[in-house]
Amino acid sequence: MKKYVALLSLLLCAAGELTGKEPAPVFRMDFDSPVQIGAESMDLNLPQRSYVKGKFGKGYHFQRNAFNFLAPGVADPEDPALFATSNGAKLEFLKENGDKTLRIRNGTFTIKETPVTLANRKTFFTLPMTAATFSCYVKGPEGKKVTFCSAFLPVKLTAAETKAFLKKYEKNKGVNNDPAYANKFRDAIPGTLEVTLNGQWQRIAFAAQCDSRIATKQQIMTVTADVGNATVFFKKMQLEHTMVYPFHTFQPTSFLPGKTARMDGENGIVLKLNSIRKLFPAKEGTLTFFYKVPQETNLNTTSAGFFCYGSGWRKPMWVVDNGRLVTGTNSAIYLKKPSLDYREWTHFALVWTEKDSTVYLNGRKMRTIPRKFKEFEADNYIFCIGKNMWSERFADAVMDEVMLYAKAFTQQEVIQQATAASQTSHFASLFPSTCWSHGFLAHPAISIERQRMIQRINAIALIFIIIFLSRYKRNNMTYNPNNR
Repeated sequence: MKKYVALLSLLLCAAGELTGKEPAPVFRMDFDSPVQIGAESMDLNLPQRSYVKGKFGKGYHFQRNAFNFLAPGVADPEDPALFATSNGAKLEFLKENGDKTLRIRNGTFTIKETPVTLANRKTFFTLPMTAATFSCYVKGPEGKKVTFCSAFLPVKLTAAETKAFLKKYEKNKGVNNDPAYANKFRDAIPGTLEVTLNGQWQRIAFAAQCDSRIATKQQIMTVTADVGNATVFFKKMQLEHTMVYPFHTFQPTSFLPGKTARMDGENGIVLKLNSIRKLFPAKEGTLTFFYKVPQETNLNTTSAGFFCYGSGWRKPMWVVDNGRLVTGTNSAIYLKKPSLDYREWTHFALVWTEKDSTVYLNGRKMRTIPRKFKEFEADNYIFCIGKNMWSERFADAVMDEVMLYAKAFTQQEVIQQATAASQTSHFASLFPSTCWSHGFLAHPAISIERQRMIQRINAIALIFIIIFLSRYKRNNMTYNPNNR
């Protein structure tokens, strides 16, 4: 019996060895298990805070860098000394389901003066105005209205400082797009918002703006909220820099505790590994993932950079940005609005061959363009998930099941992935000829000759199983005259 078991094990191992040599997928990241790179695996130890519910199991919410300027006792309200009241308001500091909460009965509260630090990341790409966005969760009686306001305190500059700031930007057409403000600064614009409550927790956001040329001098902000004649609750307050290159948006990021920033990894993954450079399918391949762009507030949310592989603008690169897709050549695919901004789970696939590149959304072919591939050296190439190094943007989206294959998928194979109903069926759809119900090994992307070899080994293994079971049964039968 031991001989049969040993021989059966060898046969199954041989079939597994043949299947295991298949190079696709060369990369797999599902956020439920270690990352797979070829035959190896590694745990990236991403910050736990940004794990969220994924398409299958867990997903990850990649967001841009941010810093909450508010003090900890304001962001998670608990310090009465950091708030002021007017119009008869009464404040109470509570806990609700583990969250620190501010309750105000009637009137107005003001968050005392908050220091902020604004900076232009790249002068060349600066817009005329930059901003600070306030956001919080608010809950109160349905139909009641709450009025918010935020503002920068006036900036005091000497004549020399004024001249220096104006001169610094005088040739910058992005800032000086209006001759009326060539020799003076634009007035700061307060942020205002009137919200109608719905009886549930809802996250709101609005922004105050100031002239980009003196952003570094804008140091203090105030925020007020007027609840009128009502009892209203507030929690998870945030004040962050927005409308700054490359993020030309007022939208806030997810809540951060006071005086803290988003951690490395939460804003995207950067891998500098020779194992990926060796396996990356430059001539022909497929990149797929599921994603969605959540909208948490009243402000419109847009996505940005999902993926890149390259080493700089002047070398071949792969880029998945919102509306712009590149596959290692000078040609780019441009998508019309809403580009990649979808609120529900969406399946993305980018397929490239030596002749063309095609993008699919939920299995639907969106665009195909010609592709002329040339060999190149991939030394020092960087592989990124959840960010794009060469538009310097982050996904601002939830991603799941990121896969890279050394095979150009057909549209039918893309559809099989896109319509998978579970993680098991999703993985099975990647290898539709695998006999999952019988436990035998096969793979659709393996050559026909190798598949036939595996089928022969599986058949021989099945014969040995039948022989083994029949001999085992015969050797264990005993004669009992009472069973006649």
